[in-house]
Amino acid sequence: MKKLELYTTLACPHCKTMRRTIDEVMPDFIGQYKFSEISASSPLGYLKSLKNNIHSAPTLLIDGRVVARTSISKAELLHIFKSNL
Repeated sequence: MKKLELYTTLACPHCKTMRRTIDEVMPDFIGQYKFSEISASSPLGYLKSLKNNIHSAPTLLIDGRVVARTSISKAELLHIFKSNL
């Protein structure tokens, strides 16, 4: 199972959009991706974002590799998910 991480901040409108897009796509990939959202606004999330060299939100990682540094469309996300299996 692939590890999917979304780094977000509290006030970011693009983060909310990205989260909705992930929620729409995830049902097609049950058992293939394990999703977690990490708030870069929290102390632990901030430290994790620094460790992963993340300086903007939203940022999406698959198995520790950055695959998107902004909100992307559903079609783009589907392509990324399929190409990373």
